[in-house]
Amino acid sequence: MKKLEPPGNDTASADIAAGVGMFTQDGTLSGEVPSPADTQAILDLYAAYDAQAGQWSDALNAEDLSEALIASIRHAYGKTHPNGRLAHLREQLLDQDQLCPACGINFCTTLDHFLPKESIGVFAIYSRNLIPLCAECNHKKHAHLGHDPSEQFLHAYLEDFPAQAFLTAHIEIDDARMVVTFAPDAGAGLSLAFRQRLEFQLEKLKLQERYSREINVYLASQSTNWPDLFEVKGAEGIVFHLQRQAENEALYHHQNDWRAVLCRALSQSEDFCGGGFLKIFPPP
Repeated sequence: MKKLEPPGNDTASADIAAGVGMFTQDGTLSGEVPSPADTQAILDLYAAYDAQAGQWSDALNAEDLSEALIASIRHAYGKTHPNGRLAHLREQLLDQDQLCPACGINFCTTLDHFLPKESIGVFAIYSRNLIPLCAECNHKKHAHLGHDPSEQFLHAYLEDFPAQAFLTAHIEIDDARMVVTFAPDAGAGLSLAFRQRLEFQLEKLKLQERYSREINVYLASQSTNWPDLFEVKGAEGIVFHLQRQAENEALYHHQNDWRAVLCRALSQSEDFCGGGFLKIFPPP
């Protein structure tokens, strides 16, 4: 779970002017051109969106805007694709060399509408409502709105993330099988609301299952030298190696990246570091 730098919103007014207007759908002319008063109403809603970190409430209802105008805003999102009038939004937001801030597994290839454009169309081209995600996270999140505060996603741009690590992992080893369970860190002083939403996001995006698929591949690439290290330095050598690996992952990615969280948890597992890793990753 990674926080991203919020994009600037200085082009918001120009984006509305360039992208929103009449359009043809199924041979029928539809939509509406925003008046100056409409544009100001949209910008006011953008400001309200920022003030409540993108979390849905009735304050974001576009009740003063016509359905035709909202349809025009929703339709304008199509202009963010290459050669469209709003292509700069996609170019600005979608860095395909960046790992998905939600899962940290795949690269960002899509833009997700944090508040879905299908139901909340007024934010369809607002830069801070467009979150770069991998295709799998975007698909699993889909058009989720979350009227219940405990079932609202964490906003990668606007969320007030704790400064300290807030994700942890529990390690269980049974013979040659290891089960890793990711969860909010009870010792991180998280608010109830943040913890509930973090738990919801872990479940909604199926991150437990997805991380489980990645863990063995990730650790197998490191485990080749563990038996020799264990023979020379014992459990302390494995602990030191995992601690350094956790620090490197946190530095390269971030402190709540699943790799950093995993290595920290493994370094604290006496069973794993005391030789349990030999059952899971037996030497050739």
